[in-house]
Amino acid sequence: MSLEEQRECIKAFQSSIRKSENALANMIFPSLESMYVKSAAGSPQRTLLARRIKAFQLAIQAMEDHSI
Repeated sequence: MSLEEQRECIKAFQSSIRKSENALANMIFPSLESMYVKSAAGSPQRTLLARRIKAFQLAIQAMEDHSI
């Protein structure tokens, strides 16, 4: 994979992270917002999104470390 391809992958992951963070903060759809409000801290919904964000962050870090 070329350095340019790695950079494009990193940009794609960063975009996904931002979108996931925004979805978590805003809960775009009313039904999701309602579910979020009703869910307790540590619920599967919150946990799943938090894990996805962390996975993307770790993937970006690994790609950055590998490309240096």
